[in-house]
Amino acid sequence: LRYIEGDWRAAKKDLLSVAKQSEQPLVHLLAAAHAANALGNTAEAQQLLEMAEKSAPENELAVLLSRARLDMSTDNLDASLATLQKAFSLAPSHPVVLALLQKVYAQLNNWDALIELLPRLKASKQYSQEQFSGLEVNAYCALLQGENKLGSPVQREQRLASLWQKLPRHLKTSQTLIAQYCVILLQQDKHDKAELMLRQSLKKNWNTELIKLYGQLTLPQGVDQLAQAERWLSDHPKDADLLMALARIANRCELWGKARSYFETSLSLQESPVAYAELAALVAQLGDHQKSTALYQKGLLLTTQQ
Repeated sequence: LRYIEGDWRAAKKDLLSVAKQSEQPLVHLLAAAHAANALGNTAEAQQLLEMAEKSAPENELAVLLSRARLDMSTDNLDASLATLQKAFSLAPSHPVVLALLQKVYAQLNNWDALIELLPRLKASKQYSQEQFSGLEVNAYCALLQGENKLGSPVQREQRLASLWQKLPRHLKTSQTLIAQYCVILLQQDKHDKAELMLRQSLKKNWNTELIKLYGQLTLPQGVDQLAQAERWLSDHPKDADLLMALARIANRCELWGKARSYFETSLSLQESPVAYAELAALVAQLGDHQKSTALYQKGLLLTTQQ
């Protein structure tokens, strides 16, 4: 009861007292080790785990999992991983071993290893379909981000293109992954490639994040980009993000009147500090500095309120 209540000091004392009298002290020692760790006595917790291991060598897995959790709680991730890899060799399908491995791999940013583990995680049936899908998408998003930080620009471009081609087919339609890849393409100044991917995805499924990215594209054929976005407007006339994207594209095309109109319509539907700031800059460029100042003030006020 003291252990369940979290009264760690009293629980540890009772558990150790019982462990001395028990013919099977393993469970008592493991719980006492957890209580010691909760009290911040890491060295004592490790000592108790060693006693537990000696008391029941046939139950090595339970001790390994307890040791891995203890190391995770103190951010000793390398030690935790080594312990979990040993546990994995003993029980490669154990759901707790797999779940802890997934957490450690994620904290260590070892996305290749996590992705390799995904089939086993799915087979363990401990995640709902939605949970597993989120885990899978997040792992590949992080892998894309990691690949974009290594090597020369040319090497990064080639590796990322190869990685995208090798993605499982069902993930290539993930709008989260498409958005992540397009962000990277924009960073690489591959706006044409990003435009094609965004346009094809938006044609199938409308998505706020993707339309925001579409508005950030800088293309030589900006008028064509504007025409494409205006075709979407007929189906989504009250979409503030689409109107914001249209305003930005029109602004880059130097269609000042159209850009101003789109900014104002977007703001009438959904106020945004960024939209106020961009409209203020446009209005100042058109010579209306008093209006520009008022718009900047509205954006600043909205920022402080948020």
